[in-house]
Amino acid sequence: MRSLQEDRIKMALEMQCSDISASDTLKQKIDMDIRRRGKIKTVPACGGQEVSMREENRKHFSVKKFAIGVAAACLLLSGGVFAGRTTGYISAGSTGAYTYDELAKAEEKLGFSADVAGKFDNGYSFVEMRVLKTSATDENQRVLYTFPELAADYARGGVKDISLYADQKPEKGERTKVPDMTDQCGDIVLRYDVYTYKLVPVGYELTEEDKENLQRDDYEISEGSDSVEYSKVSHVTWEKDGVYYDLLGMDTVLSGEEMIGMAKELIEMD
Repeated sequence: MRSLQEDRIKMALEMQCSDISASDTLKQKIDMDIRRRGKIKTVPACGGQEVSMREENRKHFSVKKFAIGVAAACLLLSGGVFAGRTTGYISAGSTGAYTYDELAKAEEKLGFSADVAGKFDNGYSFVEMRVLKTSATDENQRVLYTFPELAADYARGGVKDISLYADQKPEKGERTKVPDMTDQCGDIVLRYDVYTYKLVPVGYELTEEDKENLQRDDYEISEGSDSVEYSKVSHVTWEKDGVYYDLLGMDTVLSGEEMIGMAKELIEMD
């Protein structure tokens, strides 16, 4: 368990972009963009854009590592590319958003077509989408390569807790976690996973139950919140026509079957 306050000021001074900082609580950090076998955090970055960082190993979040990763997003602007093995991703969001009617514009910027629904049978409706510039990073947060990524948000009853991500990154990555559920849509395999995040105050002492939970591959404990809180992040992932999709739910009431149903609607779109 690591402190969210660790080296915050020091790392902020070491970064070349003066407006980058870590947020005050992990609850803000994991917001709507926790995904891909790990967590993502969106923070202010160079030029007023948003920068997100996610770690594939997920365990023991460190602000120091996070901050270095954000700095790497600024290095990306100068085109730095390094050799190594991918261990995480950094996403720099575009400055604007697209409506559903502007999907063709978004796809032109992406360089590929993606399945994006205007609404789902369960009542979720499209809110907005963005085209992200995402970078793969190694264990030292050095940028290995970049690729465009689509992020679309969906809401029901005023609650925006579902997002869809699509990309064509050149590698699938490794996943050791056993899926919580799998399904099939034609010849496409769908995978459903759930991760639990326990947020605790600074100085919190781990219980024996906490220590046992940390041995799991779907559980994370991090300091920085005002009180003990829990967040659940759900994913349905699949590949279609060379595009990788991730339907993500943040503290959603939807079951795995319901989220898989939404994924099937996307796959079966005309």
